Amino acid sequence: MPRTDRETVTFRSRREGWTVGMASAPVVILGGLLGYLLAANGRGRALWLVAAAAVVYAVLVRVYLFPVRYEVGRDHLTVRSGVQRVSIPLAEIERVEPTTDRRSESQLSLDRLRVTYRTNGRETVRLLTPRDAARFLDTLARTGAGLERRGGELVRRER
Repeated sequence: MPRTDRETVTFRSRREGWTVGMASAPVVILGGLLGYLLAANGRGRALWLVAAAAVVYAVLVRVYLFPVRYEVGRDHLTVRSGVQRVSIPLAEIERVEPTTDRRSESQLSLDRLRVTYRTNGRETVRLLTPRDAARFLDTLARTGAGLERRGGELVRRER
């Protein structure tokens, strides 16, 4: 269920088990290698390198992938992914449509929405994975930013 305050509705990101597993696999592999090195030798440069690599990877995954959420405000859609934050003016959104685009972004699901908007006069695309895509689209349509629902997508009304 999306969280809401007076001006902003927040949607959490959808996560599929296999994508979370793929993101976590290197930590598990490095952890297994670390266990092996500890059992075999218990010290040495390789042990510290593997431990450092596991910690660095775990921190990077945490910082860039968790949490992912989308905030629909009066005039902006804000995408928060770990420490990254992108603000998209609602007036610049041209279209929001379902996609299974596999381009790599910090999304843990392939059931995505493609948001097409303008940045400095150029078309830009951002892939989003809100848990409740239908409610997300309805919320964007109700902002009064000139977007209307057409089936499973949003399009800009004719100007």
